Amino acid sequence: MRNQALKVPWRELARACDQLTLWRSFSLWVRASVDAERTLPEWLAAAIENRCPAFLRSRRAGADLSSLWLDLNQWVDFHHFGEAIRDGWIQALHYYWGRQPAADLVWQHWTRMEEEWRVRKPVKYPTFDQWQQQVAAHQTSPAPAQYVEWEAFALWARSLIEAVHETPAVVRAAVEARCPGFESYVKTLRDKPCADAAWHWEQLRVWIERHFFADAIRDASIESLRAAAHRTLRSERIIDYWASQGVAAGSQLPTYEQWLAEADAFVIR
Repeated sequence: MRNQALKVPWRELARACDQLTLWRSFSLWVRASVDAERTLPEWLAAAIENRCPAFLRSRRAGADLSSLWLDLNQWVDFHHFGEAIRDGWIQALHYYWGRQPAADLVWQHWTRMEEEWRVRKPVKYPTFDQWQQQVAAHQTSPAPAQYVEWEAFALWARSLIEAVHETPAVVRAAVEARCPGFESYVKTLRDKPCADAAWHWEQLRVWIERHFFADAIRDASIESLRAAAHRTLRSERIIDYWASQGVAAGSQLPTYEQWLAEADAFVIR
């Protein structure tokens, strides 16, 4: 899946995941309504026709009603994610969508409604827009984007130190600007400058967490924060870029902003 994902810029994959969230939520709204009614009511058929013209007519005669939502998923993939199918990353789209917090919200809401409606059918079913509002009401904090960017900064510093076997001026200046006091902290650990890029990276990562994510350390949620950050598409792409595209010795050293822009644009054709 990772190789498929690398065929497309991560932002494009993220946009596709957002679109897929909406469509999967729609199919689960259809599923919950059909399961509760044990038929396809006219109002629901009209809503499906409005969003997916000709879908219902395209189903084979006598198709099982219980598979309606699955057939709808296939129809949506073909009609709205044709580029992902054509360019060979549709499986990656399904996989990475399933890892998004938004996917959990959609499935959890469907589970709640299925259980409620099994006990008592609603007098009036929610429209899909209302269903979406109910899903959004359970949304918690956004993805830990700040942690991802700080980790990228530490990886950039590591790449440059590995390239020249010392801490170059561009890294010292950037670290001093963003992490004032870090160099003084390092000197308390080692008297002489250290060219060990992995050691320098680890100390920078620890310093960043202590200074910028102190609340997460204090309430013991730092591990969850790291895990959530590493599940994001951007974090995975940055790490792939860092692991496969080292800075060549003797080349002009990129600034953090240049390096991050290249990591964000990284694909494998």
